[in-house]
Amino acid sequence: MSNQEAVRRFDVFTIRDYMQDRQQKSQWTRIGVAFENQDGSWNLRLHALPLTDSKSGLAHLHMRPPRPKEELEDNDHESAASGNFQPQTFEY
Repeated sequence: MSNQEAVRRFDVFTIRDYMQDRQQKSQWTRIGVAFENQDGSWNLRLHALPLTDSKSGLAHLHMRPPRPKEELEDNDHESAASGNFQPQTFEY
């Protein structure tokens, strides 16, 4: 891959299912990034470790293309303004 070619990168999420008002919901938490290597393999760099599912014992990781920086900054500003300092999460 030459320096002029774009490096493929994805955000890595863990997803936690939970119940709220008798409805099943999912909480997406960004925990790292993934980079594609020249040979097509991938490197994962995690900032946190996912919790395992209580039923299956498995940890689920999902990769998504990164969101635009402006959209992420808007989400951070809304959280700070409301006094809500929860980890950044996304619902897809």
